[in-house]
Amino acid sequence: MGTPMALLMPEDEFRPIPLADYLAAVPPNDLGEHDFSSAEIEKVYREPRGRFIHVLLAAATPNVFLVIVVDEPDQSIYGHYLLDLNREYGLS
Repeated sequence: MGTPMALLMPEDEFRPIPLADYLAAVPPNDLGEHDFSSAEIEKVYREPRGRFIHVLLAAATPNVFLVIVVDEPDQSIYGHYLLDLNREYGLS
């Protein structure tokens, strides 16, 4: 998606999109063994071209996130991926 990604703060301007229906439709296999039931948004990033926003939902497991990629101008969800920093970096 590009670097550097810009961390969005609550006062930054962006167009939110409802995520609940999308979250309910994510196949359980895509979540591994991780619990995302709290649907807590940990961070939101915008890629340098300004088209995509990455919404990081925290799992109950530390350092694990469901990243939902939002096409902000189109107001649609592009997709998602499981970001497991424990696995990627050998964290415990």
